[in-house]
Amino acid sequence: MLLQDITNTHRPNLTPTMLKRRFKTKKSAKPPKSKTTVHSLPNEMLTEIFVAATFASEESRLDVPHILSQVSSRWRAIVLNTSLFWTFIVITFPFTAKQVAQAKAALARSKTRPIDVHIDVRDPEWTWEFDEDHHGVRSVDIVEIMEWLGPSHPRWRSLSVFTDNWEPMQTFLAYSTMFSALPALEALSLNRCNAYAGVPGTTPDSVAPAELFGGDAHLPQLRHVVLSGVHIDYSCSGFKDLISLDLRHQSHGASPSLRELHQILSASPGLSSLSLVALSPSCSHGLEELKDSPITMAHLKELTLGWWNVEDAVEVLGLFRIPAVEVLSLEDVGSGLLGALEHTTFDDFPTHDSTPILDVLTEMIKAHRNSASLPLPSITPGSSLSHPSEELYMFPSRLRTFTINGTHLDPTTFSEFLPRLINLVELELKSIDYKLISALSVGMQPPNADQHPTTSDSGGEPTLRTLRLWLSSRGFRETARTLHEIKLQRPELRIVNMVDLALPEMASDWTA
Repeated sequence: MLLQDITNTHRPNLTPTMLKRRFKTKKSAKPPKSKTTVHSLPNEMLTEIFVAATFASEESRLDVPHILSQVSSRWRAIVLNTSLFWTFIVITFPFTAKQVAQAKAALARSKTRPIDVHIDVRDPEWTWEFDEDHHGVRSVDIVEIMEWLGPSHPRWRSLSVFTDNWEPMQTFLAYSTMFSALPALEALSLNRCNAYAGVPGTTPDSVAPAELFGGDAHLPQLRHVVLSGVHIDYSCSGFKDLISLDLRHQSHGASPSLRELHQILSASPGLSSLSLVALSPSCSHGLEELKDSPITMAHLKELTLGWWNVEDAVEVLGLFRIPAVEVLSLEDVGSGLLGALEHTTFDDFPTHDSTPILDVLTEMIKAHRNSASLPLPSITPGSSLSHPSEELYMFPSRLRTFTINGTHLDPTTFSEFLPRLINLVELELKSIDYKLISALSVGMQPPNADQHPTTSDSGGEPTLRTLRLWLSSRGFRETARTLHEIKLQRPELRIVNMVDLALPEMASDWTA
C-alpha cells in the first residue's frame, strides 16, 4: 500500500499527505490491538520500499526522492543519507537556478556511486527555419555545466546528451578530450537532433571531427553506443566489445568510412544490435579493398538499415554476413523526411527504386543454400557457430520480424521474396506504395519445398502471425480488397492497422 501511494504521487491532485492513512475502529470496551503502521517499520524496510518507488521509471528517479524528503524528518534523514537515491543527474533547457542547485546537490549526495547523466539542451520553441547561430544555448552554457559536472566523469555509468545545433555538441566533444578514461561508462548516447543534416545536395559540414574523450580512451565497460549527427574521429573512437551500436543521420563528411566501420565491428564480436541509418555517401569509401574481407557478425540479432541512396546501402549490406539476424528493418529515409522540405522531391535522388536491397538479401539466401560450395570467410573470435560450413550463411532462416518503411519495391520481386522468409512471425509495412500491399496475397502463399529447400520450425506451414500496416486513404479500396483476400486465405493471421483512417465518404458504406 505504501509503495502504491508513493508511486501515485505523480498523478494530478495527489500530494504526499495521502501517504498518511487513518484507520477507523469500532468502539469497544477492550483496548484496541496494536497495528503495524508505517511509523513502526524499521529504516531498512522503509529504504527498500523507497528504492522500489524511486526506480520505477526515469521520471520517478528524478522526482520521488524530493517528494519523500518532504514527508517527515525521519523520511528526510533516510533519503538524504542513502546515496542510491541521488544517482540520476539531469540538466535540461531552459536552465534555472533551482534546477542546477538540485543537480549539484544530487551529485554530492550520490557520494562515490556510479551515476547516470542526462543533458538535454534542446529548445522546445526552436524551429529549423532559424539559423543555428540564433539558438538560445551557447558554448558558455555547456562549459558552465561541465565545470561542475566534469570532475565526476570516472563515476559516469551512462551519459546522454541532446542538442539542436552544432555549437553545444562540439563544445561538449571538445571538453570531453580531458577525459581519457571513463572506467564506469556502460552506455553513451550523443545526439545532435537534426535528421535533415545529411540530405543529398546540402553543403558538407565544415566542422572538424573531434577525438571522442581525447581519442582511444579507456572505456572498459562501454557496451551501448548511440551517435546521431555527431562528428567524431571514428579511427580512434576506442569502441570495442560493444553489444549495441546505433549510427544515424550523419551529415556529409561526418560518417565513418567503411574501413572505420569494419574496424569498430571487428572489435565487437558479440554485437547483437546494429543500426546504420542515413549515413552520408562517405561511408561507402574503401569498398573495393574490403570486398575480400566481409564483416561477419555471428551474434547479431537485430539490424536496422536506412539510406538516402539505395546504392550506398547495397554496398554496405553486401559486405555483411549476418547468419543469426532475427529482426530486420529497412528504411528509405527520404520518403519520411522530404515531405517537410521545400523544393525537394524524390527525383533529386540518384536511385529511387529500393528493389536492389531485395536482390542482395536474395543472394544471401542463395549463399545459404549453396554454402557447402562457397569459400568460408574467417569466423570472428567468440563466434557461437559450431558448424560454420552449415550455418555461416543461415540468413534468413532465423528471421522473425521484418519491417519495411518508406521503401519503394517492385511488387513482383517482393511477392517472390516474401515466401523465402520461412520462419517470419511479424511483417510491418509503413509508408509504402499501396500497390505493394496488393502483392501480399501472392507473397503470403506457403513456400514451395522444391524451390526453397531449407529447415523450418513449422514443418513447411506458414509461420506469419501478425501483419502490421500503416495505411493511408490513398488506394484504400484496393487495399481493403487485398486484405480481405488474405484474411480468407489465412484466417488465423492478425492484421493490425496503426493509423486511424478518416474516410467520411465511406462512413455509411459498410460494404466498402
